[in-house]
Amino acid sequence: MPHTTRIRTPEERITFRRRCLRAAAVTGILALGATAFIGGPALAAHGDVSLIGSDFEIDTDANLKVDHATPPSLDWANVNEARQADTESGTGDDSFGQGSKEDTEVPSVVSGSIPPNKSDLKNFGTYLEETPGGDFLHMFWHRVQDPTGTTNMDFEFNQSETLSANGVTPVRTDGDLLIQYDLANGGTNPELFLSRWVASGPKSQCEAANSTPCWGTRVNLSAAGDATGSINTSMIPAADTEGLGDISARTFGEASVDFSAIVGDGCVTFGSAYLKSRSSDSFTAAMKDFIAPLDTGIDSCAQVIIRKVTDPSPDPSDSSFSYTTGNFETPTETNPSFSLKNGESQDYSQVFIGSGLTVTEDLAALPAGWKLDSIDCSASTGVTPLTDVATGTITFDLDANSDIVDCTYYNETGGTVIVRKVTDPDPDPSNASFGYSTVLDTLTNGTDPSFSLGNGESQTYDDVLLGTGYTITEDSLPAGWAFEDLDCSASSGVSPNIVGATVTFDIDDASDVLDCTYGNQTGGTVIVRKVTQPSPDASDTSFDYSTAFSTLSGATDPTFSLKDGEQQTYSDVLFGTGLTVAEGALPPGWELIDVDCSQSSGVTPVIVDELVTFTIDDAEDVLDCTYTNRAFGSIVVEKITDSGSGSFEFTSTTLSPSPFTLTTTAAGAGGKDSQTFSNLDPGTYDVAETIPDFWNLVSATCDDGSDPSAIGLSPGETVTCTFNDDRELGSIRIEKDRKHAADGLGVNHPHEGVDFTITGGELPAEGVTVTTDANGVACYTGLVVSGLVGNYTVEESIPAGYVMAVPGTQTANVAEASADDCSDANAGAVKQFTNIPLTNITVSVDSQVPGGTFSSIECDVAGSDSVAIADAIDDPSITINDLEPRTVVCTIVIDP
Repeated sequence: MPHTTRIRTPEERITFRRRCLRAAAVTGILALGATAFIGGPALAAHGDVSLIGSDFEIDTDANLKVDHATPPSLDWANVNEARQADTESGTGDDSFGQGSKEDTEVPSVVSGSIPPNKSDLKNFGTYLEETPGGDFLHMFWHRVQDPTGTTNMDFEFNQSETLSANGVTPVRTDGDLLIQYDLANGGTNPELFLSRWVASGPKSQCEAANSTPCWGTRVNLSAAGDATGSINTSMIPAADTEGLGDISARTFGEASVDFSAIVGDGCVTFGSAYLKSRSSDSFTAAMKDFIAPLDTGIDSCAQVIIRKVTDPSPDPSDSSFSYTTGNFETPTETNPSFSLKNGESQDYSQVFIGSGLTVTEDLAALPAGWKLDSIDCSASTGVTPLTDVATGTITFDLDANSDIVDCTYYNETGGTVIVRKVTDPDPDPSNASFGYSTVLDTLTNGTDPSFSLGNGESQTYDDVLLGTGYTITEDSLPAGWAFEDLDCSASSGVSPNIVGATVTFDIDDASDVLDCTYGNQTGGTVIVRKVTQPSPDASDTSFDYSTAFSTLSGATDPTFSLKDGEQQTYSDVLFGTGLTVAEGALPPGWELIDVDCSQSSGVTPVIVDELVTFTIDDAEDVLDCTYTNRAFGSIVVEKITDSGSGSFEFTSTTLSPSPFTLTTTAAGAGGKDSQTFSNLDPGTYDVAETIPDFWNLVSATCDDGSDPSAIGLSPGETVTCTFNDDRELGSIRIEKDRKHAADGLGVNHPHEGVDFTITGGELPAEGVTVTTDANGVACYTGLVVSGLVGNYTVEESIPAGYVMAVPGTQTANVAEASADDCSDANAGAVKQFTNIPLTNITVSVDSQVPGGTFSSIECDVAGSDSVAIADAIDDPSITINDLEPRTVVCTIVIDP
């Protein structure tokens, strides 16, 4: 039978290897013994010395490439072998030391003791070829240089991957394989031998050792026709070495072994292999270099897992369930039987491939009260077992080592009884306990168990045995409590019969569930609610309350506080008469306007002002009272002057005191003044301002949208009414003209471009400057009226060449005006200025004959210069500046 490969966990492999190889070893050795004298291996068409039945090329001149065209031809170049490289040669290279031999169970591992000679290894690899006629194991080795003597290589195949004490090589297991590759000096066709590890027994089994454990007597595989091999007699270029680099002659060897002939057709697992060299052809020679183990992946047989789950789980009875198998064979057992408890499993990790295999739960041997409920094989891989719950049997085929049958048997017994406790009030502040008695049988809790429950608790028996006439009774109530109701509607598969506090029922299936809730009650309910006007209450005011009653939770005459929208509920008020609730002293600014207990039920309260008196005599009684409090309102009157400051009088027909005065200290909100009227009932109020002279009312608004003449005030509301006044503003208009002959004789004309300085009022000390336009007009607006800040002064900056017709500055009395062009300036603020142009004259005498005449000049302009003849000036001249329009007479006398 061909073997397939599957990587198993080390734990899986341990048990498997120990069992299956004992039988395989016997079979293999007997087979080899029967053929020990065959002259040599039967060779195939694929390669010069390949084994018959194998497609793997073993050529006389060993290499790694495919040389034969006959398909399918295999060589190391086109297979996916397991390959391992040695550590680099030199001081770091590991090797066996201290005289370790093949029979040394845990060889010593050292470093740096292997010179680069024939014992220094470089690489090795293994490949398992699977064919319909059997399996073939192929191996290669690669060493440092051409050996000069005998070549001795040993391939060790281990069933275990657990490392030995040296931390490198695996622990040896009975039946491990040692394939020895011996090549005489100068030879090209090696002999291959097989030894198996013998764990115990007489030393006669050993090849060389004097005691077990040891390697057993070796068998010549080559002579039996079950192995072949060769080395390279010529150099192999790197291009043909699959990454091994240039390989010089006689440094690469390969071999094939008929693996099925060695291990038979049973389960096989050799998960680990490594290569080592010996110093000579003696089996007892010291071992030299080695290449650390690799994972071969050689594993066969499928897996069967049977699991047990019970309901209830965990199973308090720890019951055991029996199983048998059919057509079921492992390396050590045929049709094994086993038993499982809840949570346990039976794992056969090495089951021979076959068809019609069965596993059966013995239904006739089920523990009393149990039954098989279902079988779930959905976790299986590569196989879909047929399940039959009626017989407890699964049937399946195993046709690949990757097949995993993974089935869970579910068994159940008994039904479920659930008793729940709910109290009114819920939660129960007293944590009262209620007692119960039963008539029923359970798997683990005995017969007729009793129990007690508090509110929110439950008692569950999930292992109630099948039976009829079972009962549950609530029979122990705490003082002050009463049975209210019993609800079993959540039950399934059960038809309970309820009489008072007792329920009677049958359990006839493991899925039956009795689910009953016992309700008990005590005490009544008191609810006190708080409503404020306004609501919500922006002030977040608290109101205090006192009581005269007791509660189940232990409170006596509790006190509490409430804010708008809040409520206080006592759901466990003990029975009593003359119980009370009262609102305490009110916070400032509030009044009680109503106590409404109309939402109460089962209670007839008596209300006197803030005191409510009532009786609680049933758990359904509810006192539900709402206290409504109303907040007083406030009105704030604010005075803001947009400019300047002043005192302003206000009057009201609804607010007191009236009249009242508000005085601002500066313009804007920073200088405002206000009057607050507090503790006002909701209603309509008014306020009005008496506007003083020289002021205008800009606006009068209230922040709630009310008109100041009808302010709507709600409970708790603060309404702010703001009066904005501004001072009256006016303007100064300056009209400027001049005499200008070119524009017409004898009349005045507009004078453009003349600057005027206005000072006074709230203008800066240096004043402001305005300039006349083409019409001779200059305008300045936004001046506080003179009635508030006094008169203004207007002064002209006289342009060169002119003199004012009437010298001096002018005073302006500004009244309210608003036109941007000063067209509506009051008469006292319209100022007119006229300028007269000045003239310079020069009078001179020009004597045609230098020094020929002397002259005198004298004009009738007071203060002007004059020239006398006596001055003896032959060409006299005088100049008179800044003359206003007039007639000038000058007398000139020429020297007679």
